[in-house]
Amino acid sequence: MTEGTPQRHKVLAVVNRKGGVAKTTTAINLAHGLSRKLMRRLAPEDVERVSDPSSIFHYHDRIYYLLGHVLLIDFDPQGHCARGLGIDPGRADIGEVLLEQQHLTEAVISADRSADGYPRPNLWLLPSSDNLESAKDILRLQTMSLTTKRNYGLLRILSDRLGLAIERFTFIIMDCPPALDAFTQAVYQFADAAIVPVKPALVICFKNFDTYGLPFIQMVCNVVDPFLSNLGYMQQAVLSGQHADNSAKIQ
Repeated sequence: MTEGTPQRHKVLAVVNRKGGVAKTTTAINLAHGLSRKLMRRLAPEDVERVSDPSSIFHYHDRIYYLLGHVLLIDFDPQGHCARGLGIDPGRADIGEVLLEQQHLTEAVISADRSADGYPRPNLWLLPSSDNLESAKDILRLQTMSLTTKRNYGLLRILSDRLGLAIERFTFIIMDCPPALDAFTQAVYQFADAAIVPVKPALVICFKNFDTYGLPFIQMVCNVVDPFLSNLGYMQQAVLSGQHADNSAKIQ
């Protein structure tokens, strides 16, 4: 990367130690929005110029060229990402992938629901379930004997077993649980940057958001993981009858 070139964040973690701040909703919508940005509409006469026919997607009378693919990884054992996307995960499970009982290519499922009117040809999901909790316990035991610093053993496992995803997907969005155990911190370190959803009640309580509010939220994020690069904060709700100053809206 040359000097002056903006850093590109490929793996984004949606994080907040507090529950109920719409992390899953944010992760789903971010992943869907990025996947749509990677779709370009084609004119019929341009189809023959496309060198890779597998990158062409037909939906009704429209033709799209897929510039890339997005993977949504559910790191929350509740498994709400699959429900939010309206798809059945079947036997696919990230816990099985991390324990090497299922290959990544078997566990990643398509989020496309074109038949139901929800075309998502380049959005994919690595779903989660309650099995992730037991998988985390096993992984922690496996790394206890390793002399490593700051969850390096768990981070190495994530990098090894999810490395193929980094190679194949343009963006990876990770929905993280409201926890701060060793496994979750390793997940944070696996990410390039963090997006922190916050409720407006947290930001409108400051008269001067830039002076007081933003440093406070930054402090909260540093508690989550001081090694994460912050990409931004997102206000996740509108409070009826209350008005926030424009400066409190997420930059």
